[in-house]
Amino acid sequence: MRQASGALLALAITFIPASVARAGSFALVEDGKPAAFIFAEGPNQWAGRRLADRVAGWSGVRVPVRASSFPPDPRHQRIVAVGTPGDNRIVRELLADDPRLADLGDQGYLLTFSDSDGRRVLLCAGNTLEGVNNAVSELLSWHLSLDDGHAAVTDDDLEIADSPALKYRLLWNWTMGTHWHTRVADVYDDNPQSANYSPSYDGGAAGFIAHHKRAIDFFSDHKLNGLMVWHILHDNHGGIESARELMTHGKRSNVRIMPGIGTMQYNGYYSAGKSPYNMTQFLKTHPEVRRLTKADGEQTEMPCPSDPTYQKWFREGANWFFETFPDVGGANVEHGDLLACHGPVCSEQRKQPGNDPNFFWDMKTTEVPLFEIAHERRPDAWMIFATYTSFIKEGRPGQTDITMAALPAQRDADAPPKFLDAYPPNAICQWTLTDLATPETWPEGVGPPIGSIDEHIGYMHQGGLRSCCPGKPIDEARWWAGPSAIGDDISEAIAFVCGRIHQTGMSGLAIYGEMGDVLPAGYLRYVAMEYFTWHPDRTYEQFIRDRLAVSYGSEKLAREFLEMLRNTGRDPRKIAAHRDRAGQHAEEGLLDARQRRRWRDLRDELSRRLALLVERSAEGGEKLE
Repeated sequence: MRQASGALLALAITFIPASVARAGSFALVEDGKPAAFIFAEGPNQWAGRRLADRVAGWSGVRVPVRASSFPPDPRHQRIVAVGTPGDNRIVRELLADDPRLADLGDQGYLLTFSDSDGRRVLLCAGNTLEGVNNAVSELLSWHLSLDDGHAAVTDDDLEIADSPALKYRLLWNWTMGTHWHTRVADVYDDNPQSANYSPSYDGGAAGFIAHHKRAIDFFSDHKLNGLMVWHILHDNHGGIESARELMTHGKRSNVRIMPGIGTMQYNGYYSAGKSPYNMTQFLKTHPEVRRLTKADGEQTEMPCPSDPTYQKWFREGANWFFETFPDVGGANVEHGDLLACHGPVCSEQRKQPGNDPNFFWDMKTTEVPLFEIAHERRPDAWMIFATYTSFIKEGRPGQTDITMAALPAQRDADAPPKFLDAYPPNAICQWTLTDLATPETWPEGVGPPIGSIDEHIGYMHQGGLRSCCPGKPIDEARWWAGPSAIGDDISEAIAFVCGRIHQTGMSGLAIYGEMGDVLPAGYLRYVAMEYFTWHPDRTYEQFIRDRLAVSYGSEKLAREFLEMLRNTGRDPRKIAAHRDRAGQHAEEGLLDARQRRRWRDLRDELSRRLALLVERSAEGGEKLE
């Protein structure tokens, strides 16, 4: 490990007392007092503050953060240096010529110790602010033991240089389905089977912000870097100001907030309220705008893609969007599930050479102007559009006739869809992978059709909360997984899909992020998402050893946790025994605060299952074993 040198570190470190708080550990908090300080200059200050906030939340003690050139408090014995060689002088002094940085890219990180006169510096570093945040996240979630009055690095020889295999590690939320509670019972008491209810409606803007900030904070701590939020612009949620607050919080936390934007359906830029960029308001103001025409000739209350008034309005909305939200991370764009206008102008356009003959034309025609404006005004924004389809003929049930006929699998494709060559270079194409989560449904070597779009991501519906798209458990025997399979463990499906995504050269994955980590299955899917998007070549056994052993206390305890979580039996005595066993682990003094919480969550989940089983049995719907 590198030795510190020069007057710079003399200023920052040498006058700190040399006493060591605990042999063999790097303590941040000990005996209820700070034992270190965090040095996070300039743009790194929010990453440093996030580290301090999390430590304070679990230990009850706040580690001081220095974000300027002021010398550290001599009472604190250790330094956590957070930053890049370009913007943190301690990092620069210790890592300026470290060859490992060259291989990290934009999102990779370095976690390592360095010695100086018998004192220790823990470096949370990267080439960019993204990498720095990922270093902090790795440290927080996987290498700290946290408890009342105590916080310390678990590995005194910590040395990790890592970068993600998949660039885009995304979550998808519908605001009306977002339930980031802190108790299992509250999730189910909140009527989550209703896709039109959110706890934010009870709390207004405050509730909306609280639930979404909890989600952002968790995703940030687990190196998941984007949250697509549909209906973020909503008068019931506080409108523009609430959206700005979430976007700023997400930017500081390394989680891009990407609003959902509907080009033909889903109300345009502003979901609900008196905004000129709400589509309902626009159509009231412009009744002359031609309506979308169905195949039978009936018109709907949606704009025709060919209408020039609509096209002008949508372009103006794009400029308004990027002017109004400087901290926005991008957008998730949908034209409206499979919508196609059959009016004379649109029908004629689809027949022209270079155009797709189906709804892909409507998708491209309405979306490309937004992407062009984004490319000009915010080339750094992540602009994602949804195709609503897979790239395999046998993909999404019920859609084969209308979509797959124009989208053959790559293995036998002579002519890929035309839209693939119509979008500007900032476009990220999203394919539906819901029905491709097994080796039988997604064969090796099959990937998206070739076109001019460089980046493709996948999207899974499993584990989501949508009345329009009800989910089903991975294993139909999991009677306890509902409603809509929100309580199902999909971690093994995530592992498989990430492997296929990486194998085929795709760039990322999106899953639902609506259910909080308080649900044992929810926590498991998110940590699987983190692990396998970074390391899609690793096995589930490695995941148990590397992550679940840390989450639940040991490898043996992790396997016990999975056995209890996945048990499909209906014997109330066995479920009660599992509940009691989980409760015992929740009180285990050898586990740290976060591990005990995971066992409490499982205890509460098993209590819910037991009550559900008894209730269904009383109603004649379940047979007890």
